Amino acid sequence: MKLVLFDLDGTLIAFRKPVKHESPGDENKWTHAIRTVFHKNADINFDYDGRLDKQILWMATEPLGISKKEFNEKLPLLQHAMYAYYVRHGKNKKPYAIDGAQRLISFIKQRDDIVFGLLTGNITEIALWKLRTCGYDGQFTFGLFGEEADDRIALAQSVFQQANEYFHREFSPQNVVVIGDTLHDIRCGKAIGAYTIGVTQKGKDQQDILEKEGADLVVDSLMDQKVLDFLKVNPV
Repeated sequence: MKLVLFDLDGTLIAFRKPVKHESPGDENKWTHAIRTVFHKNADINFDYDGRLDKQILWMATEPLGISKKEFNEKLPLLQHAMYAYYVRHGKNKKPYAIDGAQRLISFIKQRDDIVFGLLTGNITEIALWKLRTCGYDGQFTFGLFGEEADDRIALAQSVFQQANEYFHREFSPQNVVVIGDTLHDIRCGKAIGAYTIGVTQKGKDQQDILEKEGADLVVDSLMDQKVLDFLKVNPV
């Protein structure tokens, strides 16, 4: 039995309108949540690519003098505020399902020797909203989400306990596959001994980055024959 873990943004879904990287002082889902819950203004003045939502929230909150204990106690409120903000503004980004990913999932769903789930930095509520919006509603019943660990590698390391309990099976590293579009996805997959597949959306530069990070397979589409052969999927 294989367990295939998909990243979300850039792997399962994309955005028709480019996602703007905020400048310090810009309002975004993280700073909105911090202002709503703690009544303080925070800046995202660091590189947040590849980080979990919880991790980003804490990195922005800690300089404000909030203790880790209070932060953890208020985390559910922060998540709810993030979700409310994202639903108000998320449709402007026009998220859509990436065709190759959607088709691959439709085929592996028919297999009784493959199960799949999410491995995403998004908090649960936002991830599920994106899935519903992009036509994946109800397809992902298992996932690891951005409020469940302090960093992406720790989140990936939790997969064995969580997946074993959820699927009532013992998964070994060699039977886990991590699929993503960034070096962070490949890095966390390698950290748990999983087979890693990098999917490119940005051309040759992204391909070079994924290959340099050590991805076992790099493709332009998840319907690439090499992916189908590896998963033993026959799209007929």
